[in-house]
Amino acid sequence: MTALRVLLLFLIPALPAQAKLKVFILAGQSNMEGAGQININSRAQNKGAGTLEFMVKHAPKKYGHLQMKTGGWTVRTDVFVKYGERAGGLKPGFGARSSAIGPELGFGTVVGDALKEPVLIIKTCWGGKTLMVDFRPPYAGPLPKAMVGKMLAGIQRREPNATRTRTDSRPWSAPVA
Repeated sequence: MTALRVLLLFLIPALPAQAKLKVFILAGQSNMEGAGQININSRAQNKGAGTLEFMVKHAPKKYGHLQMKTGGWTVRTDVFVKYGERAGGLKPGFGARSSAIGPELGFGTVVGDALKEPVLIIKTCWGGKTLMVDFRPPYAGPLPKAMVGKMLAGIQRREPNATRTRTDSRPWSAPVA
């Protein structure tokens, strides 16, 4: 077995590349995380309408390819997803929780069907963030005074002694225009 491993170490780099990997980065906020439910909750008031299971059952021509005849979910071997600590072939379960789906399922299905090359989807997202504050580039300048005032008021609801430059639990400051 060791000889085989050594042989593979020398052979694999010598093999010509069969296809180029197409990489897509899906970056966003809470909607990118994905909260679409996979399984039907039969006790739910809507009887599971809107879940992936419901869609597969009631629109098999459109969504039937997502589930195998044995009942398990189809795992694509040509489209791979990396999201946080989870990684693997495209299948339901790469949402905010492993019981949910996000836009990666639809996007990966369409792109995987359209391209001959293997696909890697790198998904990165954060809920509760704003472009105005959390992803603000330095060249955008300081935050408007009104925004800083609103942020400080929110923090002061939790930490009454907070000031623009100090809070009880952590340092906080924002440049003011």
